[in-house]
Amino acid sequence: APMRERAKFGRLPSLLQSRRATVLLRHAALGCCSDSPRTLSSAALRSSITAMRRRRIIAVALLATSVAPLAPPAKRRLNFINLTNGIEALPVLDHATNICRIQSSRCEANDFYGVLQDLDHNLLFHLATGAECRIYDYGSRGTRWPGETEQKIPRAIWWGLVWVRYALEDVWKIPHDDTPTLRGYNVETLFREKLGRLPKPIYKKLKYYRKFSPAKVDLVGCYFVEGTVNDGRDDVYAEIVDEWLAGAPSASEA
Repeated sequence: APMRERAKFGRLPSLLQSRRATVLLRHAALGCCSDSPRTLSSAALRSSITAMRRRRIIAVALLATSVAPLAPPAKRRLNFINLTNGIEALPVLDHATNICRIQSSRCEANDFYGVLQDLDHNLLFHLATGAECRIYDYGSRGTRWPGETEQKIPRAIWWGLVWVRYALEDVWKIPHDDTPTLRGYNVETLFREKLGRLPKPIYKKLKYYRKFSPAKVDLVGCYFVEGTVNDGRDDVYAEIVDEWLAGAPSASEA
């Protein structure tokens, strides 16, 4: 029995060699219509493999020369009005304008988490996918920065957007380009403290969009320097919306 085992293993190299010399010739590879295996010599086998490799190289070269390089996508820019006073900007904006609501009352109450909780998923998606998002709003009260003249800058812009941008950069692991300031005062320590206690549901909501690997949070605030005189006048805002919608394209035209 031991002798038979040795004899059996002694034949193994020659068996492997004969299998190595057996290839399946197919029409696609060598121009042969037969699917039955044939035994080739070592030289013929090497020649066949070389021919197949050459065909692959030629095919790749042809593919590379026939496909034009893709141009980088253009930067997207989207407009958002911030409810409610931002409605006044609708007459000068197109009908692709989006809606968001960063409440000035939350900003005034220093409701950091409420502001983040209110963020619309449409806004978050576009920010996370690299769009420049412009937020239009109208202020009703004067705001003064150190050394500057008074302007009616909406609190949702000078307070809300600064906090939102910093929070999103932190959750999305984007380096902060600037130190956050409110009315000229450094508030980074305060922001870090608030983010350290960010409620889990809000964190999960914001973190969801990190999968899109944003490079920056391109959030821009736009406001009318002289502010609004219609704060709290729901009838005026309803009329502006009606007129804006009346000029919107119909479903058949869109």
